[in-house]
Amino acid sequence: MVRARFLPLTVTVGLLLFSGPLIASCSPTRSTAATATVEEASNSQRSNGMAVMTPTQFATAQPSPEPAEPSVTPTAPPTNVPAAEPTDGPAEETATPVISAPESWLTYVNDVYGYEFRYPEGAMITEAPKDAFTVPAEEADEGVTIDEAYAKWTGKICVKLEYEFVYIIISAPANEGFGYVTCGRTGMAYEGPDREDSLVIDGKPLIAKGFEEQGPGDTLNFHDETLVVVLDDGTRIEYGSTPSVTATYDDYLKLKPELLTIVQSYHTTA
Repeated sequence: MVRARFLPLTVTVGLLLFSGPLIASCSPTRSTAATATVEEASNSQRSNGMAVMTPTQFATAQPSPEPAEPSVTPTAPPTNVPAAEPTDGPAEETATPVISAPESWLTYVNDVYGYEFRYPEGAMITEAPKDAFTVPAEEADEGVTIDEAYAKWTGKICVKLEYEFVYIIISAPANEGFGYVTCGRTGMAYEGPDREDSLVIDGKPLIAKGFEEQGPGDTLNFHDETLVVVLDDGTRIEYGSTPSVTATYDDYLKLKPELLTIVQSYHTTA
C-alpha cells in the first residue's frame, strides 16, 4: 500500500513543524492537534520531515561554548503529506554500538527542558519560532493566545539539528501530540519496510522505530529513512535523512553512525 508522508512544516493556528508519547519507543504518527500546509517535495510527489515540511524559519539556538561557539543558522522545516498505513511484516532491527562523542564536538544545552547533546561543528541547530506555534483547542476556548503559549513554553519546546544530509528533532514532553508545534514528520509518501534501531540513551537501552521509504529513485528525495524513540519522560526524539538530489541512501547509511552518536549523546541535566 502506498503511504503518504508528512514531514516537519509551517503551522497555522489549529496544528517540522514540529509529533506523542510512548514508553521507550514509538513510530511517527499523525498529529491531530494541529493542521499543516501541504507542499510538494522537489522533483517528486513526496515531501519530508526531512524528505519534507512547510518552510518556516526557526530561531537560531545558542549552544554552550564547548569548545567553541558554532555558527548556527535558521533552517526551513519540511512539508507535510497525507499519512498512510504502516507496511505489514516485522521491522528490521539494527544493533547500534554506543560511541562516545569526540572531544572536539560542541554541546547544545536546553536550559528550559533540562537536556543537552553533543554535535559536530558545522551542524545547524534551530528552535521553533513563535509563528510555528498553535494553541490546543481547549486552551484556545479558555482564551489562551499564541503569544501566551510561546512565552510559557518557548521555542526550546522543539529543537532541530541538521548536519550534511541527516537530522534530529527533539520535542519536549509539553508538546505531546504536537499540541503546540508540529515537531517532526507525520507520514510517508512511499511504501517501504519498517525499521528499528537499538539505542542506549542516558544509560538506558531503548528501541527506535520507524520506516524506510523506497520511492522511484536512489537519491534521498525518494529513498530515505525516519525513526523515532520516546523517552520515559515523554521526550520525543526523531532522526533520519534529509532530502537531497545528489546524496543517496547508501551515502546516508555511511553517515548514520555519526548521526547515532549525536542521538545517543542526549542526556538530561535537570
